[in-house]
This record gives sequence, C-alpha cells and structure tokens, in this order.
Amino acid sequence: DVLGRDATISLMSMAPSTMMTLVALVALATQGAAFTPAMRSAATRRSAVSMEAAPSRRDFVSKSAISVAAGVSAFGLGPGAASAASEGTTKNGVQYRIIKEGKGETAKLGDLAGVRFKCSFKGVVFDDILEAPEPYFMRVTPVGEGALIKGIYEVLPDMKVGEQRQLLVPGPMAFGEKGRPPSPGKPRIPPNADIDYILELSALPGKEQELLDMLDDE
Repeated sequence: DVLGRDATISLMSMAPSTMMTLVALVALATQGAAFTPAMRSAATRRSAVSMEAAPSRRDFVSKSAISVAAGVSAFGLGPGAASAASEGTTKNGVQYRIIKEGKGETAKLGDLAGVRFKCSFKGVVFDDILEAPEPYFMRVTPVGEGALIKGIYEVLPDMKVGEQRQLLVPGPMAFGEKGRPPSPGKPRIPPNADIDYILELSALPGKEQELLDMLDDE
C-alpha cells in the first residue's frame, strides 16, 4: 500500500549511519521486550519468597508468645503453677490445700502457737473449735512430740498467722493403729483411718507486733 511504500522509500533515503542507529534501537527494543517479562517475573518471585520468609511483626510476636507460653507450661510456671504452691503433699503424706491466705508471721519450731481446727471422719465432725472465741495454745514441736496428732505438726511450721488449710491426714499421721474410742457425741475412729481437718493458725504470741510494742512500752 501507499503508506508502506512511502515508509520503505523513507528508509532507503536515510543515510547509512542513521539507518544503522535505527536498526540498533529496534534491536534493543525487541530484546528489552523479550526479557522484561522474565526479569519482572524473577523479581516478583524473589519478592514473594522474601515475604514468605520474613514474617510480619504481628506474626513474629504471636509465635514468640506461643513459644514462651509453651516453655512456661512445660516447666510448670503457668497459671496452674500459682495454685500449685497453695496445695501439695508433705513428706509423710498429709495432703493440704490453703483455703485462706495468712498475712502474719510464719510459725517455727519452738514457737507458742494458738490454733483453731475442725476435724471429721467420714463427714461426722468430732472436734470443732474453729469458731471458738479463744484458740487452743500449743508448742510447735517436731512431729510426734506434741499432744495433737502428728499431721498437725507436719504442716504447722510452714503456716502464717491467719492462714487456714484443709487437710487430709492419713491414718499413720492421725490416730495410728490404736484409733480412737467412741465418746458421747463422737464416733469411734478405726485404726489407721484418714481424718479430714480444717486447721487455722490464729496467733503466735510473742511474735505479733502489737504485743512486742506493748512490751517495749513497759
């Protein structure tokens, strides 16, 4: 056609140097068109890989938190552990659970202690001074040397004033092989029977700050 013929004539009329320059430009443009999609594709792939390999800040924090939580749980430092400190079993098998936290001094061997307690066997209460106006005073002695059952002396040295513990005292730490004979209003305790207790450390005379202040004033 006329347009194609005119373009051919125009090209033929160009100077050789101009023609070579035009051919070179056309070749470069063709190569650029051929390689640009591949280059863009490679760059896109690299970007995608980088985005997959490098997690977002939110993902990193989330995964780190999960890892820390798993580690804490494995070592027993989770929420369940805090409660684990409030219950346990002594070396002689007395099971305890703290039902009221204490805020006073901690009992030690040799201390004079005021305690209140409520004890039962198979749901039948046989001693109860938990609501008594005055506590029962006793000396904190090594296990087996006091007037009360052994289980009391097992847990008392670790208690604070005001603290209450629910106890399950095994037979050997309660009334032992002899058990306890029945009495008016109180059941017979068989040999080596487990006993339920609620024990409160009510006072440590001589350690309480008010009493010490009074002695200082005198």
